[in-house]
Amino acid sequence: MLHRITKSGRTAAIAAALAVAVAGAGSATAASLVTGADVKNASLTGADMKNGTVKRADLSPAVRDALDAGGVPGPAGPAGPAGPAGANGVTAVRVATDAYQLVDVLNKKIVELTLPAGAHLIQAKVVLDNAEDPTEGRCELYSGTTLLDFSHATLADNRANTVALSAPVQFDSERTVELRCESDNVAMDQIAARRSVMTATEVQQLIDK
Repeated sequence: MLHRITKSGRTAAIAAALAVAVAGAGSATAASLVTGADVKNASLTGADMKNGTVKRADLSPAVRDALDAGGVPGPAGPAGPAGPAGANGVTAVRVATDAYQLVDVLNKKIVELTLPAGAHLIQAKVVLDNAEDPTEGRCELYSGTTLLDFSHATLADNRANTVALSAPVQFDSERTVELRCESDNVAMDQIAARRSVMTATEVQQLIDK
């Protein structure tokens, strides 16, 4: 007995067939997906990934820690130029002469140094020698009429003696400091001064103890 297939029945049959075909295609597509085992190590590049698809969770803990710390530091750059001297730096002023100067019982200026206002540590030295009888030499540091320091030296025949002096000073205006020397011998024997050096180092402040 023949059955008559209606239009609605035909439509249902076609739909069923399509469903089976799609289901089969889906299974085939799922079976052909690419996995990590199909990719050669180190072969993928940034061009293979869509921008914005890599999330924080996809990164390793080490990379996340580096990002939290501000990124991985790069190599050190070249050294920059030296900066200006600090306000607490010191300045030394020096004057020296190797002139051979004869000195008698009168005070004679050997060397001098003019300094600006401020606190300074002054140091001076001079070599004294005597070509005749043993005698005494005396050297002094003066600022105007103010004696800052002095030192004596006993001089034997043809034997030099270095005299050293020092004084901390506080000037409220520009001042000149002089190194003066004289012979203390009552016989009026002359002595010689040479290799005279005076240095003034500017300091931040003077502290009395």
